[in-house]
Amino acid sequence: MIRRLMIVSLFALSMFGASFRAGEPFKPGKLSPAEVAALAPGLTLRFYAKPDAKTPLDARRIRLAALHIPADTSPTPFLEPGPIHARITGYLKNPLKGDYSFKLVGAGNISLKINDKPVLTLPADKDKRAEVELAKNYNKLELVIDGPAKGDTTARLYWAGEKFDFEPVPPDVLFSRNDDADLVEKTALREGRSLFANLQCARCHQFQGPTSSIVPTLPECLSKAPHLDNAGNRFQQDWLVAWILNPRELRPEATMPRVLTGPDAPQQAADIAAYLVSLKTTALAPLELNAKPADGTALAKRLGCSACHRPDEPTKPDELGRLSHFYTAAKYAPNALAHYLKQPQGRHAWTRMPDFQLTDAEASQLEGHLRNQSKGKLPAAPKGDPVRGEKLFTTAGCVRCHTVRPGEREPLVQLNRMDDPAKGCLAAKEHGKGLDYGLKDDQRRALQTFLRSDGKSLTRETPAEFSLRQVKALQCNACHRRDGESTRWHV
Repeated sequence: MIRRLMIVSLFALSMFGASFRAGEPFKPGKLSPAEVAALAPGLTLRFYAKPDAKTPLDARRIRLAALHIPADTSPTPFLEPGPIHARITGYLKNPLKGDYSFKLVGAGNISLKINDKPVLTLPADKDKRAEVELAKNYNKLELVIDGPAKGDTTARLYWAGEKFDFEPVPPDVLFSRNDDADLVEKTALREGRSLFANLQCARCHQFQGPTSSIVPTLPECLSKAPHLDNAGNRFQQDWLVAWILNPRELRPEATMPRVLTGPDAPQQAADIAAYLVSLKTTALAPLELNAKPADGTALAKRLGCSACHRPDEPTKPDELGRLSHFYTAAKYAPNALAHYLKQPQGRHAWTRMPDFQLTDAEASQLEGHLRNQSKGKLPAAPKGDPVRGEKLFTTAGCVRCHTVRPGEREPLVQLNRMDDPAKGCLAAKEHGKGLDYGLKDDQRRALQTFLRSDGKSLTRETPAEFSLRQVKALQCNACHRRDGESTRWHV
């Protein structure tokens, strides 16, 4: 699919650019229906080796007509620190024709063009404003930024209109093409990098760069899987067996892979579950003896739990992408859910579940409410052998991600090289000794694209890109409006 998009993009770009090279200037406000259909919110940021370079080194989407790169840092995870030469392009969509004022703030040499006409430059036009007549609908926007020899590279575009004073140009009026060939290619590269980190590939595999092994420092690569200490007092055995056997049957969004396959898999899952159930250190007493589920229902409504969760089966489509609570009662042992809600990050620092600072009574009320809502039933699992399960916990690779005792250090394990990115975990069908992550074709291709890179991006991070990934991963839009979008808070 990515390859087809690149071909289409190249054709679209050649047609789009040919009209301008043929001497036909951009007509403000005029885009063909096909060009409008190719637009997506945000602008396109590209980095170049030198000011007059034509081929970009990297490209990604950004929300604002703005840039900030601290001195001596990488402008993107895929580039070394060095001189900054960047261009921000796209369109400003204006509801009505009218006059607007613009000003630039930043450090370095910056130029602004609107509808292909020079408007402002820095440092010459520092503290100056320029009046521009914007057409109705789409106005072409371009910022060219060459960073200073020393210090941070910064740039921000402000505008003012008849009814508002100077403010940053808001994201909901900014658009650019999402099918440009270089943008499609670099987006796939970023998606592969993100998948490599979020799926914890570095727990088992060593990324071989052109000259040496890569030791990832990407934040997501350093995250840890949930601790399994006291699992016997926290989880129910039938749920553990079903989860270990195939996590995605209970939760399609699960990042944990399917590890066990073949005719012995059900018994092996039962053995591992039996081992985990044997881990009992601290009994979980009720937090509140007289908690009423009805109070928990009202509390769940006030907290907006339905913005992220739903009670129906996980296989049922949900347009909001919420997580299913269908098997919650089958998962947690009595009282364990209330203890979890009191301290979600206690055993999993990277959980997306927020800490609502619940009282003992509130946590118990919510547990009662969730148990009433959770209707999922699981078949009785075969009896497992905890001794065999303890061995399997190591040999099946569970130990690479999970610890089972408080304060336990993760073991040092031999990492496997990824010699063929089309086999093992990334195989389309037969995974062999690899793990089954349920990857879709586009995800598999994105990972394969990333594995063909030098891997050095795993040792670099930029705050702007990390924050965008976290906003998506934490589903901040469930409760908060951003860029003109509505929230998912249903009350």
